[in-house]
Amino acid sequence: MRRRDALSTIAWVTAQELFPRGGTAAGPRPTVGRKALVVGAGMAGIAAARGLKSHGFEVVVLEGRKRMGGRIWTDRSLGRAVDLGAAWIEEASRNPLAKLARQWDLTLKPTHHESLALYDRDGSRWEQRDVKTILDDRDELLSDAQALVDELPADTSLAEGIRRELAGEPLTAEDRRAYDWALATQVCEYGAELDELSLRHFDEDLAAGWEDLLVVDGYDRLVERLAEGLDVRLGREVTRIEHGNRGVRVSTASETFSADFAVVTLPLGVLKAGRVRFTPDLPDEKRAAIDRLGMGLVNKVALRYPSRFWPAEPDFLGSLSAGGVEFPQFVNLTAPAGVPIVVAVAAGRRARASEKLAQRDVGRAAHAVLRTMFGRKIPEPARFLVTRWGADPFALGAYSHVPVGVSGEEYERLAQPVGERLLFAGEATSRRFPSTVHGAYLSGLREAERAARML
Repeated sequence: MRRRDALSTIAWVTAQELFPRGGTAAGPRPTVGRKALVVGAGMAGIAAARGLKSHGFEVVVLEGRKRMGGRIWTDRSLGRAVDLGAAWIEEASRNPLAKLARQWDLTLKPTHHESLALYDRDGSRWEQRDVKTILDDRDELLSDAQALVDELPADTSLAEGIRRELAGEPLTAEDRRAYDWALATQVCEYGAELDELSLRHFDEDLAAGWEDLLVVDGYDRLVERLAEGLDVRLGREVTRIEHGNRGVRVSTASETFSADFAVVTLPLGVLKAGRVRFTPDLPDEKRAAIDRLGMGLVNKVALRYPSRFWPAEPDFLGSLSAGGVEFPQFVNLTAPAGVPIVVAVAAGRRARASEKLAQRDVGRAAHAVLRTMFGRKIPEPARFLVTRWGADPFALGAYSHVPVGVSGEEYERLAQPVGERLLFAGEATSRRFPSTVHGAYLSGLREAERAARML
């Protein structure tokens, strides 16, 4: 079964059980009186808490930030909702979050990766048929490179697979620039450089189609609805988790909470940094999985302008200029937001480099790319926002990936419970749907079911 096909066979059934038409959790199960703690109020944590509550647990969610959502972060200071973290509901036709968003009457806008205006370094716009050709060529190149896995060593990178496929191809200078741009968009897709990604495991369902929905109202609206009725305590940064056969104790700087179970939904970056102490220490296999998986980085620059100077119709804008490799793609929010906003995206090494610069310099760099696309006379942005997910102590990155020489099995190892009281959820515990919001959501439901079964 393809990994995304599972969404339509099991996830929606579970979601319907937890969230019937009225939006309230199902009735208590035989675990009434049991207590559970959830560490983290991102999508995985909120889903775990809802699932646990539906099974009759008394649940408390501890979140270090002063807001819910984790790597879902909606800002409205530019005049409309702009998601500075996760923004899309992916694979919408089979994604339980899409069904819930529609059930709750959230405004959704389909976006298509071929809805793209691509500009050359002299500002000329490519013909749409040529845009489609380069996108098709990119997808074919990735697929052909992945097909080489049985011929190459296990520690081969995606970049090396691509080099093998392109070897001997009579590429012009324009072809090279087009491929450089197209592959730079894939760095944004995976949050890591192509030479950092395992050719065998970088995407175990590469053939799946894209049917993405932008949450116009803001992704945080979905989080808020999911969190209704839950006991979520903000500003409680967890520093220590003690676990044993009789239960768990979770400590913050000023409080200690005890329960029968804990579900840990900390991002992989936080686990890698050891910001939370586990007593006793996590098993070697769990620690190894944390160390071996990679944490990618994607940052955004949201720019609001006094008026729109770019075309209104495409969902995305792309640039083949030298600076466009640093910001290869912009998301066009004019239509869904109703105000002139574009969002530049940087990933991998370029995202890490951007975090060493002043925010104004990052904003100017994104604006400079737009000047190459639309001319030097475009207006200055009225305001802009810059993210720094790598420096965020509650994230320390964007989302997980499988590095060179590592297997996707590490996701499964990270998902395994420790003993009978300590459970783990989050996108980095989902082999089927890593690096996605629905992967985080489903992992939370998975651990709620595991907790109920354990009793």
